[in-house]
Amino acid sequence: MPPMQIVVIGGTRFVGPKLVKALERAGHTVTVVHRATQRCPYSTHIHDSRANLAKHNLKADVVVDTHAMTEQDAQDLLAADIAPRVVVLSSGDVYRQFDLLLGRETGAPEPTPLTEDAALRTQLYPHRHMAKSESDMPYWYDKILVERAVMQHPGATVLRLPVVYGPGDYQHRFGLWISEMDKHATSISMPEGQDQWRWSRAFVDNAADAIALAATNDKAAGRTYNIAEPDALTDHQWLELFARTIGWHGLVNLAKDVKEAENIHWQYDLTLDSTRIREELGYRERVQRMEALVRTVEWERSQR
Repeated sequence: MPPMQIVVIGGTRFVGPKLVKALERAGHTVTVVHRATQRCPYSTHIHDSRANLAKHNLKADVVVDTHAMTEQDAQDLLAADIAPRVVVLSSGDVYRQFDLLLGRETGAPEPTPLTEDAALRTQLYPHRHMAKSESDMPYWYDKILVERAVMQHPGATVLRLPVVYGPGDYQHRFGLWISEMDKHATSISMPEGQDQWRWSRAFVDNAADAIALAATNDKAAGRTYNIAEPDALTDHQWLELFARTIGWHGLVNLAKDVKEAENIHWQYDLTLDSTRIREELGYRERVQRMEALVRTVEWERSQR
C-alpha cells in the first residue's frame, strides 16, 4: 500500500498517540489537529478548535476523528471536506442493550454478542443526566447522531469501540483493583451481579491497530465495525487475571446496595461481536492479553 496523507483529529490522549504511531510505523504521513494544553509531541500538528477546521483547508487521503462526540462535531467534520475517506470512532453505547443496562428501557436482553446490525437505542442523549448545564458536553453527547451524520459521506467508516484499557487510561478503569492488590488488601468489593457481568474490552495498542487498519483499507468505506477482543470475560474473571498477574491471594466480596451501581441492571451484558472486522479486514490482536495486563499494571504503578 502506498504511503498516505492522514489527518487525525484529537490524537493527543490515550488511543490517539498509539494510533498516530501505528500509522507512522506503516509509512504514512500524519497531521494532528488538537486542542491539547500540554506540549504536543508531533512534528506536524495544528492547534485549533474543531469549529475552525474548514479555514485550514486541509487535504488528505483519510481523516480519522477520534473525538466526535456530538452531532455538531460530525457536521463540522464533514463541512471541512478534508478527505474522500472519513473514519469516526463511535461506541458500544449506541446499542439498545446499553439502555437496558441503565434501566432507561425494559425488556428481554438482546442476543449477545451484539453484531453491528443489533438494535440501537431508541432514546437519545444517554449521558444527559450527568450534565450540569446545556453547555456541558454530556448534554449533547450521542454517538448515534454522530454516526447518522457521518454516514452521509460516501467514504465513511464507523468504528464502535468497547472499553479500552492499558497505559494512558485516564479513567484508570483497573486502577483501583491494582492499587488494592498492591496494598495487600484481604478482599476487594464488587457489586453483586457485576461479578458475572460481561463487557467487551480492547487493549489500547490493539484498538489503535484496528483503527489504523480500517483507515488505510478502502474496503472499509461505507462500513461499520465493532472493535473488541474475541472473548468477553466476566468482571470476576478480569479481577482473577489481575490477581494472578500481581500475585494477589485475597477474596472477592460481593456487596449489596452499592450506591454507584444501584441503577445498573447487570443481567444485560454489553458484549460486541468483532467477527466482521476480522473477516473483512483481517484484524488480529498484536498484543496478547497477559502481556496487556502486565503493561497495564506497570503503567498504573508508574502513575502513583
